[in-house]
Amino acid sequence: VPEVMGDAGILLDPDDLKGFAQQMEQIYRDDSFRQALCDRSRARASQFSWQRTGQATAQVLERFV
Repeated sequence: VPEVMGDAGILLDPDDLKGFAQQMEQIYRDDSFRQALCDRSRARASQFSWQRTGQATAQVLERFV
């Protein structure tokens, strides 16, 4: 899901087998590209927590109660 992934991954058309293979090869062969994806994914994951989820859910529920 693009809005969850942000810039921490690669978006591909699910029917683009050639594109998928090319991206997998780039991840395998390009150390700096692979490391950049790892770094961005860790940074993106740190933006999500159960505490934030609970707070956001409570805010939504408060609007309707």
